[in-house]
Amino acid sequence: MKPKKFHALDLIPHPEQYENYVERFDVQIKNGTMEVHKGYSWESLRKFPDRHFDFVYLDADHSYDGVMKDIREVKNKVKEEGVIQFNDYTTFSVREVLPYGVKKAVHEFVIENDYEIISIGLQANGYYDVLVKKII
Repeated sequence: MKPKKFHALDLIPHPEQYENYVERFDVQIKNGTMEVHKGYSWESLRKFPDRHFDFVYLDADHSYDGVMKDIREVKNKVKEEGVIQFNDYTTFSVREVLPYGVKKAVHEFVIENDYEIISIGLQANGYYDVLVKKII
């Protein structure tokens, strides 16, 4: 993928994480093809106009409530023909030994908003990715 503009929305709780972004993507940040936004993804998404993004990749809070906050914001920010990719599409984290709400939230979103699953990326430990788009 070669986006015209890449927006990284991340909580970035530690200064060294932000420094890593700036160092790793120095050229892209300086030439204006990338912006780094600190904060919760659902809060950062509110700052963008509706129907702004062609593609959104979500890897944030994995709780059901957290995913639903992201969904409430992202569904208005992605273009009608746009794609949303949800990371960690699972019900349980084997690494953290915690329940995840991503799968349940995505299923509800897809059914209630006339979206369809267009692709699933598999991963050995079950931390899948799923891509969805609106049925037009």
